[in-house]
Amino acid sequence: MAIHFEITPPQEPKKSFHLSLDMDKILIGRGSSCDVILPSPIVSYHHATIEAHGPFFTIIDNKSKNGTYLGDIKLTPGKRYQLKNHDCIRICGFEIKVELSVVMDEPFSAEKSSNLAREILLYQNSSINSENETGSQESSDSKDRNAINHQHKWSVSIEIISGNRTTEFYVPVTKKTFSMGTTPDCDYVISEKKISNVKLEMNMTPLGWKIVKKLLPSNPLHISLPPSERLKDGTAIVIGKTKIVFHDPIDRELTRLLTAKSLEENIRTSPQNFTTHEVNHKEHKEENDAKKKSETQNLKNDSHTVVGNNFEYISEFRIIATLIGIVAFLISLGILIFILW
Repeated sequence: MAIHFEITPPQEPKKSFHLSLDMDKILIGRGSSCDVILPSPIVSYHHATIEAHGPFFTIIDNKSKNGTYLGDIKLTPGKRYQLKNHDCIRICGFEIKVELSVVMDEPFSAEKSSNLAREILLYQNSSINSENETGSQESSDSKDRNAINHQHKWSVSIEIISGNRTTEFYVPVTKKTFSMGTTPDCDYVISEKKISNVKLEMNMTPLGWKIVKKLLPSNPLHISLPPSERLKDGTAIVIGKTKIVFHDPIDRELTRLLTAKSLEENIRTSPQNFTTHEVNHKEHKEENDAKKKSETQNLKNDSHTVVGNNFEYISEFRIIATLIGIVAFLISLGILIFILW
């Protein structure tokens, strides 16, 4: 009996991704061995497990750091909970609606699961973060700078190496088609005098950039293309003496998320109020605690300084009073001796 998953990341605007599995044991988490991959650093490597028991399904939280919710109920780690049709599983801001007893359209493959994870990660980083969208207190210049930095962070960069000269440029995240080669109508023209009529057209797909059309000379002896049309991080193309290297930050981030076992932050929050920006919650809390501790220490130091100054004032007063007392005693003694004399 198969399960259909409708996965909705926490980003706005909401968008759902779909995956159907017909397995007795389904592992949910961030790791590459998971069947349902949630590409987020705050999801545990093996976060939760769904198991089939005859016609029923159960879900178990695998002692995850940030917890698993079934609806609004937080699961006790290691305890089985029955999963019902149309239940909603909440994991670190992801909403996963399940539909039981569905018919599989096509067999499951690990590649399909990782491809879906890449689609989710690409969607999560394809728009400017919500602070830039809703932070009305920021100036427009600051928002523009943040937008440019965000786009550069997640845009594919292309490194052109020709002899001793290396240039690099970014393909904007909003751009869906791109071409490069030796023909003058390319978006990026490569100067190779001995090679002509070379044009590679690429389209942006949910799985990244892909070569969709090739224009090559009749004798492409000095042209080296990747074995796959999919341009992954580090893919190199050689045209004559020019080497073209693709750098895909989404691929790098996905590899990091899928392979690092001790990556997730320890965050405690309710599923209703969870956003991806809470990944920095712990860091901000530590900074605030440190700031409060510093202020408290400064207050104590100021208090100690006041007490010390008061102590100095009291000591000076006592010395003066003692001197006055001695002088008064000597005067009284002199008067008494004069009278007796």
